[in-house]
Amino acid sequence: MYSEINGRKLSNSANKEIYLITDYKLQNIKNVVICDALILDYTDSEGCINFVKEIRNSLIEAIYLVPLFIYSQYQEVDEITSYLSDGVFANINEQNLVEKIQVILNRRDQLKVNDATTNESRIINKILRFQYTRNKELTPIVSSKSHIGYEFPLVSLHFQEEETTRLLAILNNLTEKDYFVKQFIDRVHLCNKCSSAFINYREICPKCNSYNLVAESLIHHIECGYTGLEKAFGNPRQLICPNCEKQLWQLGSDYTKPSGTYSCNNCKHLFRESIKKAFCFNCKNSTSPDSLNHTIISSYKITDNGIKMAIGEVKKEIEKSEPSISGFVSFTTFTTFLEYEIQRAKTSNSSVSIGKIKIDISLNDKNRLGVRFLKLVEEIGDFIKNTSSTGDIITIGPNDVFLLISPFNSLTKLDFLLGNMQISVQKMISMAFPDYDISVRVKSNFIDGRTQKNEMINDLIR
Repeated sequence: MYSEINGRKLSNSANKEIYLITDYKLQNIKNVVICDALILDYTDSEGCINFVKEIRNSLIEAIYLVPLFIYSQYQEVDEITSYLSDGVFANINEQNLVEKIQVILNRRDQLKVNDATTNESRIINKILRFQYTRNKELTPIVSSKSHIGYEFPLVSLHFQEEETTRLLAILNNLTEKDYFVKQFIDRVHLCNKCSSAFINYREICPKCNSYNLVAESLIHHIECGYTGLEKAFGNPRQLICPNCEKQLWQLGSDYTKPSGTYSCNNCKHLFRESIKKAFCFNCKNSTSPDSLNHTIISSYKITDNGIKMAIGEVKKEIEKSEPSISGFVSFTTFTTFLEYEIQRAKTSNSSVSIGKIKIDISLNDKNRLGVRFLKLVEEIGDFIKNTSSTGDIITIGPNDVFLLISPFNSLTKLDFLLGNMQISVQKMISMAFPDYDISVRVKSNFIDGRTQKNEMINDLIR
């Protein structure tokens, strides 16, 4: 029997709506809401992988929480697909399958109505609810396709490559709120400009800065004291000292091999110590290895407080300061991200800037405008988001101030961008409320390692 989901319904003693899917070409994930569970055949591995990701990447709860199993008799299921599933098996055991499905459905039935209104809060809610219904940690998986070398399968595709540090900031912010407990997985070295893990370490000639080098071995003739390149001693099987012309027989008694040296093919310079550089394949930035951003990668396990938040038993603190503008982050997440940038600035020559767009309006005028002012703030937020650079982190802070961290713009470029925004936003306000005295102020600062987070925030929101 075939249904709307283009799969075969499996009969079972529990009378569950369980469908086995083998053909992924005509599937529509909206139809999976009618299912109690899905079993996906891995024979068409590419189709199966894409369909699993499509389901789990949805922000519609009835879709991404559906119990999903992988059926594979002969192929090894890839690690990410296995993680996103609720189990992989080569033989279908009805009793075992139904029991696993029922556990998930029982937990899913405990979830109260989700009132998350922003993209970030929906993602947070998704992480918490998926972990609770599956009793599964959010575990990073090594991936050469990931910007930082690790992928969090459930949530990574909700963030663009340049937003990976924002994802980590959100997860660590939830840990600070005691919704997660984290466990160390790895320490990665990321580009201090674009946060990419695709780094090549180079030895550089100290004379001409070329990295066209050859490692050379040295030989020290003990009797005459001569030290030179190994190739100058002739045939490795019959070493002859070029200084005294005596044959060297035994390593340790006739000669030694001290530490090697480098020869530069560009300028022919010989040297013992090269300069070390880290080259980023993503943005082509070249810097000292000590200046790389050292980032901790962790797994995240839901806590008792996180379970209460997932179910909806406590008021969502996530929503208290959450702007209702798509693409914005919460003020708390913004400050966490700022703290990362300050720490990064202490160990690197990063040129990250922070700025504000402040709406100056009297309390009396704000109260008179009421919801009209709130609507204006949303329109200004949409304009700022669409005008800002890709990868900028934006929030609404206290006192009607928009705050913006610009990882890829210099202070000069951010000043120019904010100046144009100021002119445009002022025109928007003047056209909407010509009889009100509302002005716009902008300011930008360079994020360094000397200024504290709270000091920088307080300076901007004034």
